[in-house]
Amino acid sequence: MPLSAAAGRDGTSSARPWRLALLKQHGAGDVLDIHAGGVDLIFPHHEDEIAQSCAFTGQPYFARYWLHGEFLNIRGTKMSKRFGNITTPRDLREDGVDPGAVRLLVFQAHYRQKMDLTDESLAMARESARRLGNSTGGCAQAAQGGRVRLVEGMGHLARAAGY
Repeated sequence: MPLSAAAGRDGTSSARPWRLALLKQHGAGDVLDIHAGGVDLIFPHHEDEIAQSCAFTGQPYFARYWLHGEFLNIRGTKMSKRFGNITTPRDLREDGVDPGAVRLLVFQAHYRQKMDLTDESLAMARESARRLGNSTGGCAQAAQGGRVRLVEGMGHLARAAGY
């Protein structure tokens, strides 16, 4: 099927059996383990993708697991080009936002829960990241003094949070 025959609402192809053909060529097989996207893609995009891919491959399903993440809100409004409130990690960095606070804020949110990026949520995450850094630093000092054995992996949490 020519890709132009399956143009989606934004002009891009919504029919993607050709992606499966490419995956199969590279040893991935006919069924994906995990497919992810936003909750706004469940219908019609993902349902179309399932129908087209299953028809193309002859498999009863397209992916074993589906992960549909919720929206990111910026100060209470869904982040969207339409609303003009797109914020990138680069924007946050240029605004002087602590990268550790952003990481911790994202790590604390469940992927199916809306996350609201606000000055208050960033301030709370920055304080939590600071406390996490202080507690892991105190554990490391105690371990060096021989009083406590440092729990393996705690340093990884502090590094993930930016400390």
